[in-house]
Amino acid sequence: MMQKESRLLALDDEESLTPLIREIGEGAGFEVVVTEASAPFKVALGLHAPTVIMLDLHMLDMDGVEVLRFLASEKSQAAIVLVSGLDARTISSAAQYGRRHGLNVVGTLQKPFMPEDLLRLLRSAKAAAQPPTQAHVHNAHHSRTPAAIEIGGQCS
Repeated sequence: MMQKESRLLALDDEESLTPLIREIGEGAGFEVVVTEASAPFKVALGLHAPTVIMLDLHMLDMDGVEVLRFLASEKSQAAIVLVSGLDARTISSAAQYGRRHGLNVVGTLQKPFMPEDLLRLLRSAKAAAQPPTQAHVHNAHHSRTPAAIEIGGQCS
């Protein structure tokens, strides 16, 4: 019996948060890829085939709703967690937008957050992630990736 791999792809442009996201994601049992800009995120989406996506709505190079629109156009089946320093109403509106466009938005978290809140949300998202069907399995699923990869940013 094949065990499902859990892969987290995070998009957050706050360099100070990327080590924390990586650590918490690994603690929740994910292979983790962290990106800090939309271009490397799009590349990682195809290569990493995430089961869960953590998306910051307030990015310098691309609005979070634009990223949601892109994910919808790609027909992403990943469970999506929205994280932002924006107000709760804006985050809720973005979540509704994603759901209306066929995305599996499973949770939201407002910054600043406590690490245990992110851990709890990622574990919940992992449980809510739909296992890929044979039709959705790509060759990227068969390659092994290191537990943590930094794409598009500088490691501290």
